[in-house]
Amino acid sequence: MKAAYISLVNAHHDLFVKTGILHRDISPNNLMVDHSNHRQGVLIDLDIAARVNEEGNPIDGLPLPVAGTLPYRAWELIRPERPPRAYYRHDLESFFYSLLWIVFHYQDGVYYHNPMAHVTSFDFDENWSGTRGNKEGFLIAAHKRSLPPAPLVHEWLNKLRTLFGCAYDAERLELYAVKAPSISPPSSPTSSVSSRVSSIANFSSTLGGRVSFKAFMEILITTDSN
Repeated sequence: MKAAYISLVNAHHDLFVKTGILHRDISPNNLMVDHSNHRQGVLIDLDIAARVNEEGNPIDGLPLPVAGTLPYRAWELIRPERPPRAYYRHDLESFFYSLLWIVFHYQDGVYYHNPMAHVTSFDFDENWSGTRGNKEGFLIAAHKRSLPPAPLVHEWLNKLRTLFGCAYDAERLELYAVKAPSISPPSSPTSSVSSRVSSIANFSSTLGGRVSFKAFMEILITTDSN
C-alpha cells in the first residue's frame, strides 16, 4: 500500500509540474491501485481540475470551481464559495486526509468496520465555521486529539499531521507580523502596502516553504516502500 500511495503522490506532482494541472479533488474514491501491479497507484477523475500557476491563480483567468470532496478538502477550503486560488499544497493536504481515512477503514485491502474510524470524520457539522473549526483543531491541537493505534500512524500520519499543523500555526504568526503596522515610517505608503501583499502571497503558496512536495515526500521515504 505504501508504494502505491507514494506513486500516486509522484504522479500527481508530475501532472502539476509538466502541465500546470492541479487535480483539486484528491479523495479515496479517486485514488486507485493497479490490479496487475499493487505497487502502482492510478489517479482518476479530473472533473474539477484546473491549470494554475505556482501562485495558485488560474492560467485561463476563469473562476475556479468549488473545491473537491468536503471531508478531504484542505482546511482553508472548507467554505461554500469558490476559492480565489488553488495551491499545490491544498492537494497535498487532501492526500493526507485520504490516507488517514484509508488507514482507519481498510485492512489488508479489505474494507471493515473500525470502531475508531470516527477520528477521521470531517463531514459537514451543522455549519461551515464548525466544520472548518473541527479540522483546524485536529491539525493545530494535535496534542489534545491523538490518533489511536493503527498502521502508519507513527510512521507517516503523525508526522504529516505535524507538518500541516505547524505550518498553519506559523502562517498565523507570519501574517500577523506582515499585517502589523511598521514601527518605522515607510518611505512610501503605496510601496509598503504592495510589499506586504506580495509577502503574504509568497508565504501562502507553500506556507513559508513548510508544505511542499519535497517536505511531504521526505516523510514518506524515511522507510522502505513495502
